[in-house]
Amino acid sequence: MKHITLNIQGMSCVSCVSDIEATVKAIAGVHSIQVNFATSTAHISYDAPAKVESIIQAVKSTGYTATVHGTKSTMPSHKHNHSSSESSKLLSLRLYKVVFGAIISVVLILLDTLLTLPSEGVLGLILTLLVLIFTSREFYEKGIPSFLTRGRPNMDTLVAIGISSAFLYSAYEVLAMQSVHYYFMDVAVISTLVMLGRYLEARSKGKANEALKKLLELGAKVAHKKVKDEFIDINVEDITLGDELLVKPGEKIPADGSLLEGTAVIDESMVTGESIPVDKSAGDTLIGATINSTTSFTMKATGVGDNTLLAQMVRLIEQAQMNKAPIQKLVDTISKYFVWGVLVIAVITFVSWYMITSSFTEALLPTVAILIIACPCALGLATPMSLVVGSGKGAEHGILIKDASSLEKVEKID
Repeated sequence: MKHITLNIQGMSCVSCVSDIEATVKAIAGVHSIQVNFATSTAHISYDAPAKVESIIQAVKSTGYTATVHGTKSTMPSHKHNHSSSESSKLLSLRLYKVVFGAIISVVLILLDTLLTLPSEGVLGLILTLLVLIFTSREFYEKGIPSFLTRGRPNMDTLVAIGISSAFLYSAYEVLAMQSVHYYFMDVAVISTLVMLGRYLEARSKGKANEALKKLLELGAKVAHKKVKDEFIDINVEDITLGDELLVKPGEKIPADGSLLEGTAVIDESMVTGESIPVDKSAGDTLIGATINSTTSFTMKATGVGDNTLLAQMVRLIEQAQMNKAPIQKLVDTISKYFVWGVLVIAVITFVSWYMITSSFTEALLPTVAILIIACPCALGLATPMSLVVGSGKGAEHGILIKDASSLEKVEKID
């Protein structure tokens, strides 16, 4: 059996997780998939006939982007560069969308309350359409195809249906009925507020992984490799097994290895928690990223890249963040039916109000309210985010949490 971890960009709620998991599970040869919304990663177990390319393509078919996590055999500190830059791009784009939507919303509020201009309704229609095209675009890209082609509505589906209903009704009133009863301001403000929520969620996800990034940065950046009779400076990624390396006083040990010549006093507190430095002599094991105290020595590299103890520590934390605690599995189950429940309630609301009032407008407003108010996805975000923050904070204080269910049981310790 083979295993692969993917970085997935563009997820906005736990319904996105369900959609990706269901689509990838349908591929022949895929045994299991765990998608973590908080870390934007997916861990997949598979064998023939499934292929990495087909798995990535399946993820893309659901409206998200997927890249293989950590394909290069480098020190772990370099693995997250690509995914973090992708996350920062997404964060910046969402900020631009929020600012654009906010500016248009302010203009529409002024048109609705203070300003009186000719063809106000048409101007409002055009401005709101710009908001839908730019600020609200991702709601349609992720919410409508998953609903229409795969029968899997998500939070974006609720937003898209809600704002579209209000916009189309308002456009009809302005263009066909020449009416002044329209809701362009509401559509723009709602779109902007929901996108602001998405922006803040993306920021909080980034901050949740800061502790892990700090751990990744503990490794050395430069090594002194022996070439013929002299030592030259190389990047730690270029160290190979068996290289003879020089470690000077005060430097971090660049890779796992063994002491060749001399004696050393090593501060291993980052691994063991023991503050007293440890004496080392020829043949003793050295741990990468620990600190040489007083004397220079030479060492032989026996563990590099993904095989260092630091890389294994990081991998443990990532696996813990990937695991789902029992409470999270319950949340995922509820979320699968949550969106369908909201859609059914919205339809019942519309029919009931229309039967009572015989007014399309009177029936539309409470229906849109139900669709929109259900959109903040705290239900699906809170649990995975707390697991990421908990395991990250543990790593910051030297506590490695191997399994999510262990974290859930910790509160029972007396």
